[in-house]
Amino acid sequence: VMVTRHYAPLVDASLLALADVSRDPIAVFDGALRHLYCNEAVCRLMDLSRDQVLGKRLVDLPMSQSNAQAMEEAISRVFETGEAGNFEVRGGRERSRHKWFDISYHPQRDERGRIAYVSGISRDISRVRIAEGEARQTATRLQLILDSVGVGILGIDRDLVITFANAMAESRIRHIG
Repeated sequence: VMVTRHYAPLVDASLLALADVSRDPIAVFDGALRHLYCNEAVCRLMDLSRDQVLGKRLVDLPMSQSNAQAMEEAISRVFETGEAGNFEVRGGRERSRHKWFDISYHPQRDERGRIAYVSGISRDISRVRIAEGEARQTATRLQLILDSVGVGILGIDRDLVITFANAMAESRIRHIG
């Protein structure tokens, strides 16, 4: 475990060792929103060394300023409310432009119960978002195909509720009602 004076004092070295080998970017922030800790996944994502990240705020790093501001606002909310926060962000740099991240921030309290720092973990959810986009495109194409058929097509569930109607079926239903 590479321990430096920048690491959060309340973090156990064994947890740092675990965080260091995680594929997910993990960082710890102080009340001034500066990095107290970042794992190697953060460094790889940002293409920076640990020394270039530690002690810096997100807005001071080479990343999308809108993402940096949104992330800092989320961290600030955790410090203010004491409640964990989650949000999603799309990468803003050339290397990460086509990536989506689910980011979770959590308060870490000292022995008196005060928030000493906020830890954050990012998960790359790009594959999920890409699959969702592809599923929407497939559904749109299927809808166009079914709407071009010259007969009415209905989808009906077990409770006899109409769950789908193509354009011809909708037209005929409107004329009946």
